[in-house]
Amino acid sequence: MSSTLRNIRLNITLPEEDEWLIWAGGPGRKQALLRFNAANLDDEPPDPIGRQYQMLFKMQNTDSKLFRRVMDVHGISESSASVSDFNILWTGVHPKPFVLRNLYDYQRVNHFPRSYELTRKDRLCKNIERMKYIRGAKHFDFIPPSYIMPTEYQPDQIPLDESVVVCKYIENPLLVDGYKCDVRLYVAVTSYDPLVIYLYEEGLIRFAAVKYDQSAKMLWNPCMHLTNYSVNKYHTNYVQNDDAEVDDYGNKWSLSALLRHLKLAGEDTTRLMQDIEAIIVKSIIAVAPTVTTACKMFVPTRKNCFELYGFDILIDSSLRPWLLEVNLSPSLGCDTPLDSKVKSAVISDLFTLIGVPAVDPGRARQVKQRQRAVVRVRAPSMDSVPRGGKPLRSALSAEEARIVREVREEDARRGAFIRIFPAPETWSLYSCFLAPVNSHLNQMLHEELYPHTIGGPQGSSGPRSLCRKSSSIPSLSITSRSRSERTACYERPLARGSKDAFVGAGEGGRDAAERATERLTVKREIIEQMQRGVRMSRYQARLAFSFYLQHIQRRLMCNMEQVQGSGQLELVLRFIRKAARNLTDAYAIQTPGRHFTPVEKAILIAKQLGDFIHLYNRETLEHVAPRESPALLDAQLHKQFVTGASESDLEEALTLHTSLFNSADLFLGRARAREPASRARTAPSSAATDETTSVARADEDGAPDSETARARQTGALSVGNLLKTSLRDFPAPAGGGRDRVRALNKIYR
Repeated sequence: MSSTLRNIRLNITLPEEDEWLIWAGGPGRKQALLRFNAANLDDEPPDPIGRQYQMLFKMQNTDSKLFRRVMDVHGISESSASVSDFNILWTGVHPKPFVLRNLYDYQRVNHFPRSYELTRKDRLCKNIERMKYIRGAKHFDFIPPSYIMPTEYQPDQIPLDESVVVCKYIENPLLVDGYKCDVRLYVAVTSYDPLVIYLYEEGLIRFAAVKYDQSAKMLWNPCMHLTNYSVNKYHTNYVQNDDAEVDDYGNKWSLSALLRHLKLAGEDTTRLMQDIEAIIVKSIIAVAPTVTTACKMFVPTRKNCFELYGFDILIDSSLRPWLLEVNLSPSLGCDTPLDSKVKSAVISDLFTLIGVPAVDPGRARQVKQRQRAVVRVRAPSMDSVPRGGKPLRSALSAEEARIVREVREEDARRGAFIRIFPAPETWSLYSCFLAPVNSHLNQMLHEELYPHTIGGPQGSSGPRSLCRKSSSIPSLSITSRSRSERTACYERPLARGSKDAFVGAGEGGRDAAERATERLTVKREIIEQMQRGVRMSRYQARLAFSFYLQHIQRRLMCNMEQVQGSGQLELVLRFIRKAARNLTDAYAIQTPGRHFTPVEKAILIAKQLGDFIHLYNRETLEHVAPRESPALLDAQLHKQFVTGASESDLEEALTLHTSLFNSADLFLGRARAREPASRARTAPSSAATDETTSVARADEDGAPDSETARARQTGALSVGNLLKTSLRDFPAPAGGGRDRVRALNKIYR
């Protein structure tokens, strides 16, 4: 560390450690870290300490009302995209190498380089397969059998237009009251060398909306087989929990509620959580060598980067956990009080855990010398260790002592995070899986934190010989007690977190009248600008049309009984077929058979509309948002309009835009040549507008209908011509839809 930066820190007069600050560091080098508290979200303090030091955060390629709120109540302001001064960088993508190389040691970034090795399904599969080959398949059999297409199949038997990962379906999931569920866990990694992993003691359990039926005839129903909130939220069976203190009700539970439920049923929850911890540790160990190498290349100091992963775990009927996927930037959306309670606590504890220095980035920027690896030398890895095994050292180096101190200080401020690596038993369980590039500092850290679990000669024989069965752990009583204590933490209800500050659209508690007034004002401004000749860009028009279609899909899901027998479902299906002609690829639509009941038909058509929206959105991303222009609608105004507008508002705006500018092709595109039937394929069963694979192809005769042809000749194919006519008689969505559950239940008995 340069002396200039050290003097900046020491010359700042800071108050004593209190509810805002935590002191960290060795003798003579104390540093004040900001303490984050979820309780501040409900009771905002008048003068947060972050504001006193003009602390800044920056967001890139993502947006989160929860994150912004946490930063705001702790006095951390948002910097502009062009400014390099910041304390925290929160990004939805991997930061560029030049961004990482130029970090100061007080700056924090929420991604490690090459974290996609864990969060991309294809890379995860390859890394796990590599570990199976090197260390033994029985140690890494926690993901369903997976294949990467087309590289692992005969190319002449499958389409080659895109790469996909195919996983075996787990057909015997754990059922709670007959419903399938999965687990979202929050895992923090604060360092890859040495490896330090924390698991948050609370997670979320997501339930499907329809009772599980293993028969093949029900495979089409996404609301039975998928637990995603975006898939199930519009289903009439979906039950939302509006009380964060009741965490075992509705379609979303807490992890602790599920564990208590299983324990009352006589299940071994301690063993379940041990298996889940093992999956998390082994998954991260599998990618640690690659990430560690990237960190040494690009990251100046060990504390610059951190990661919050979202692990999705499926538990089967024998209580065996399976890893479904790992999310790079887990959703921070808060649609229920339980979401708000858990996620606000996770984010607050995360930033306290990583240690955000109370530093004014404007003053620190005056330091000319960057804190690079040549300034703060990293501890040696196994590359500098003799081949005999144990490093040639009689005492800890200054860097090693600093690492041990930082890990201990980190653990002291962990909040509801639980450190699962290193832990008393982890060296005996996992040391043989560590690559040489990761093993030296990990062994040193285990020896310092848990000397009784490694032992003298046993601890000096090299990492490969230390991977033993749990029965050979030197201090079995210590490790058993540690695991039991961790399980008790997982089973207790979360006591912290904001319960209602971010529910729904995150409007900050404003009443419905205020929000309605704002939406009306924005709509009038949009209409007036279009009447003055200001138009939407292609990207804006497609975005508005996508939101409009999502309203239609929601109406279908919420009013299944009211659309029966009117022919309206067939009209929606006809629209999908027409609009599919304008998509890049041709896909086969599934027409509901005669054996389908009206409700089943409504579910299937709503699902296919969702599939169409997903493919439409994917193509929309190809149209880059244009630069600001007086001839185009303001980007912020347009975004505010489409995210808050009702279905009728969007319909009115799109119809007006089409009539003024003859612009139907702007959002509907142009019909494409029909592909050969051999290339048409059916989409998988999924209804999420943001997660599904798409369907659709042209009508069976392949020829455009006369209505579409005439409209294209005049350039006036509007929403009214193509979709409004089909849907104008739909009933308005009813509140809740709970009284229609009985009709759906008849199907799944």
